[in-house]
Amino acid sequence: MLTDLEMDILKHLDKYGPDSPSIIWRRLLGHMADKEQVRFAFKHLKQEGYIRYYGNKVDRNSLTSSLKKTLKIKARKSNSSRSYYELTEKGYEVLRKNQ
Repeated sequence: MLTDLEMDILKHLDKYGPDSPSIIWRRLLGHMADKEQVRFAFKHLKQEGYIRYYGNKVDRNSLTSSLKKTLKIKARKSNSSRSYYELTEKGYEVLRKNQ
């Protein structure tokens, strides 16, 4: 059984595409969730097979509004890298069943 936070993460990844835990925590959830809770939720979703590692770079031409501003800042910081995650087929199935 997935928590409300995990379902919110899956919905966000479905709507906006690959994203990182820190961006989701800061931009979308704000102070509603603790950063460690978000990291734990991502870890659980990955272990269960709902999401998979996408890489640490995304195609800048296919960015969603959630990522554009962050990646402009990231371009100025050459040492920073994030891990991005995307939905798997199992993740899409769970979203279809719960909608």
